[in-house]
Amino acid sequence: MTEERDPIRLFVTHLYAPDESYFRVFEYLESQPNFFYRNLATPDKPPRSKEKEAIREDIRRQMTDAEVIVVLSTLYLRGAAFIEYQCLYAQSCDKPLVVLEP
Repeated sequence: MTEERDPIRLFVTHLYAPDESYFRVFEYLESQPNFFYRNLATPDKPPRSKEKEAIREDIRRQMTDAEVIVVLSTLYLRGAAFIEYQCLYAQSCDKPLVVLEP
């Protein structure tokens, strides 16, 4: 159980595009009693530069304060390299990964 004043800080993997599976995660979390979280991912705010390093820097910024990384395996088929980067970066920061199957 979490407390409202100390929510779990989480990051959900994304591809900077609307995705049904991304939104379902939050529908599920909202349905849980006494579970408080703060979403640090900002898929609706891509960096202005489309260069690979700018995008990676933005992902690292989003993940910095996360306590846990939720990995959407459904996105792997659409953006394997980018999802893999998010997982590898999380692991390099010793952040736990929770992988959700389709």
